[in-house]
This record gives sequence, C-alpha cells and structure tokens, in this order.
Amino acid sequence: MPRQGSTRSRSWRWTTISHPSATAAYLTGRKQGAQNEMVAAAARWLFRSTPRRLWIDALAELDREELVPPNHHSPYGTGLDATLGRWLYALIRVRRPETVIETGVAHGSSSWLILNAMRKNGRGKLHSIDLPGRDAHHGYNVLASETGSMVPGELRSRWNLVIGDSTAELSRLLTEVGSLDVFFHDSDHSYEAMRNEFDAVIPRLGPGAALVADDIHKNAAFAEACRVHCLRSYVFRKGGAATPSV
Repeated sequence: MPRQGSTRSRSWRWTTISHPSATAAYLTGRKQGAQNEMVAAAARWLFRSTPRRLWIDALAELDREELVPPNHHSPYGTGLDATLGRWLYALIRVRRPETVIETGVAHGSSSWLILNAMRKNGRGKLHSIDLPGRDAHHGYNVLASETGSMVPGELRSRWNLVIGDSTAELSRLLTEVGSLDVFFHDSDHSYEAMRNEFDAVIPRLGPGAALVADDIHKNAAFAEACRVHCLRSYVFRKGGAATPSV
C-alpha cells in the first residue's frame, strides 16, 4: 500500500477550504468558537440522527469548566485546548459508550478528558495502553511512574491503565472486551503502526461506534483504512474521526 505523507501547511490549507467560517473565527481570536463549530460539523456528518443540541450542551460543559481538575497540566497531548480533545469529550458525553480503548497516554491529557465525560455519564470503562520511554518527542517520552499522572484519583475507578506495547496489548484487550464503542489512536504514528491498529479495531466497531485518531496528516493510514473498511470519515486539521457506514 502506498504511503503518502503530508505537511502541516497542506493540512492548514485543507482546513481553510473546508471550514471557512471556523477558520475566520480562529483567525479573529475566537478559537473556542471555531473549535466548537468544527465539532458540531463533524457530529452532523457522522451522527446525523443525534440532535445538535446534545453536542452543543456537551461543549458548553467544557466552556464552563465543569471538570474534575487534573493533578497537573501538560503542554503536550490531546487536551482541552485541542479541537480533537473537545471532540473526544463531546463524543463520549453524547454517545455514552460502555467500552473505550486508547493507545498512547503520556501524561494523560486525553485520558483525563474521556474519564471526565464518563463520570458525567455515570457509565463506561476506559482501557488505555502506553509504552513509556519509547517516544522520540521528549514531551511525550515520560517514565512509567509518570504515565497518566494528570488523572486524579477521583476519576480512576473507570480506568484500566495497561503498561506495554500496543502491538500485543491491543490484541489481548480486544479479545477481552469483544465489541468496542470508541477507539482513540494517539501512539506510534508510523504508517505501519496506524494501519495495524485500525485494521485490528475496525471489525470490532458496531453501528454508531467511532474511530478517532490524532496526527493523521503524517501518512495515508487513516484515509486508506476508512476507504478499505467503508467508514464515513471527517477530518479536522490533523485529527480524524470515522464511524461505520449504515
């Protein structure tokens, strides 16, 4: 399968063309408004039967900071300030999944958001896989003792943190959980790793489930997986979301 890399400038051009109103809001200093507009647009495309007001209400919770505070903050990861982070939180709140798996944790920005949404829902289990000390980017290259350190004890009852290589641990978890409601990829962003994870996970996604991935602009893995597995997909600037076509 071919590998087609892309640059950040190309992804920004795509965003400008595809989301002109969101881009205008972002450039005029209304970042959260731009992000919320992109989340609402993604929801409208991927989950057409879900009322828009549910997504808006979930985003409003973020704007009002109705979250259990993290143990500390980190400038790295898919967090509250990222469009993909806002999408993850709203997705969990609106779709109310029972089983979520994520690969890639570092300090736990995305884990913290997902677990906050689950706490609001009063349901769900998050399984997170991370292999500390192997990331070339120093901001994500945390020690095992620091993995998920942002997540406070109040949120950990719904969390299963697995320390290990997702190549082996993801297969084991999928066998254990059976079906899957949401999968979030944010670990090794090589073409091979992303395709392997997507190809393993997508057959376990039922109708209304969701695949979410960060840094999809780095190669063609996300686009190819969506095409091969017939998923309806939506691209943010450098993140993507998809759901099985029905």
